[in-house]
Amino acid sequence: MKNLIFDLDGTLWDTLPSYYYAFEKFYEVHPEKDYRVNSSIINNFRAITIDEIAPMLFPLDSYDVAFKNTLECLEYTCEYLRKKEIVNESVINTIKELSNSYNLYIVSNCPLEYIDIFFEKTNLKNYFKDVIALGGISQTLGFDKANNISTIVSKYSLDKSNTFFIGDSKHDLQASQNAGVNFVFANTKTDIKKAIEEKIKNQQILDLCDFYKEYLYEDASVALMVNNNQKEYKCLFGFLNLSETLENNIEVFKQLECDATNLGFKNVVGPVNYSSWFDYRLPIDNFDKTLIPDIKGNKKDIDTLKFLGYKPLYTYASTMSKINTRLEALSKKAKLPTNTKDTFICGKEVFDYAPLIFDASKEAFKEGYLYSDVPYYAFNDIYMGWLKKLPFDIDLYMINDSITNKLIAYGICYFDKLNNTYVCKTAAVLSKHQKTQVVMCLVKVVFERARYYNAPSILYHFQNEQKNTLSAFWRGYEIYKKRYALFKKEL
Repeated sequence: MKNLIFDLDGTLWDTLPSYYYAFEKFYEVHPEKDYRVNSSIINNFRAITIDEIAPMLFPLDSYDVAFKNTLECLEYTCEYLRKKEIVNESVINTIKELSNSYNLYIVSNCPLEYIDIFFEKTNLKNYFKDVIALGGISQTLGFDKANNISTIVSKYSLDKSNTFFIGDSKHDLQASQNAGVNFVFANTKTDIKKAIEEKIKNQQILDLCDFYKEYLYEDASVALMVNNNQKEYKCLFGFLNLSETLENNIEVFKQLECDATNLGFKNVVGPVNYSSWFDYRLPIDNFDKTLIPDIKGNKKDIDTLKFLGYKPLYTYASTMSKINTRLEALSKKAKLPTNTKDTFICGKEVFDYAPLIFDASKEAFKEGYLYSDVPYYAFNDIYMGWLKKLPFDIDLYMINDSITNKLIAYGICYFDKLNNTYVCKTAAVLSKHQKTQVVMCLVKVVFERARYYNAPSILYHFQNEQKNTLSAFWRGYEIYKKRYALFKKEL
């Protein structure tokens, strides 16, 4: 069972208004104080301790006086939280739902009083197995957040690989890294359950790496990965979430590139989430076109990477084509080679053949750019996972050696009802069969199924433009093309 350790402030509720209230109240009581708090200081409060906050708030006072003043301010924050703070109902419902599948804990640098108030307002206390806070207004504990996370891990004998700390700041990320647990970024504007599920899936990929490190600055995040199984580029960046604020992006990439250099790498390539088995590349045109599935990204993301010194390395194209009568006419003449047999399957039964698809894919794609072997569980859970979530029946066409029954080629397609087009998503042909009638047999079935659904167009997904493909056959029949790229920077 997986374990979730939550930060409180900024993650489960928003305490920032209480700080502004508290400092206004403090200066009403102490008008002789000429120092005034500002938003930049307040925004740094999350995930740091009271003894760190005190000199930031009252730099002109001795530490003892500053600390005493800070405790007084905390009393005013509690006053505000009791009277005015409202916890989002969706957060309350999410915690209740998560408790059915996960062990829940809280580790926060906030005073215990904050947590008591949170529980008073939400009735969630019994959903958490344990809580560690910094202390109270009348006391403080001498442990930082990383140590407190480690205390929970040790006390309950938690498996660190199955433990996730959910927080909203770079301090929380650093604490999770220091404690050796996984990190989930979430704040009061985040769908917490979705963020956790997405990170658990992503963590399966990150755990395949020989080395990885995550970076967070405000709302910008990225991961540095080292995959020694890659033939070309072993140093990768991925799991990319760029900020609207350029400075935030500059900061996370500055940290990533510094670490990549310290690890001895001369360049970094991405976005690649470990290898070409998983999400990689960014769209570089037709940003308004949304395909199923598609890759997130916009022109500003591309402009940001270029500003940071990244240049396109490989390009890919998803091409929407009219029903190509020229290619269709050629494919109609295709005949199965001797000693082969074909099978067509549609619907949920497709997933029963995942092991065969996996084996054929490994052999067919091993010469592909940025290819790296992955375990079957990762392929089935993650790579095939998106197929299972599609609201369409999946078509699987297979060609096997009739003597050995080995799968030598397959095509995975589906009819996209939303866009009224037939989608050719993935095709694989073992290398020694790539110049035979096998390829045209796959093409033949694509046209047959497109005609079956009365689809006026076919979408050929993610064709690598650096390699020879059938793309020459649909030139002149294109409706539009959406292109993608991988980027590289010399360090």
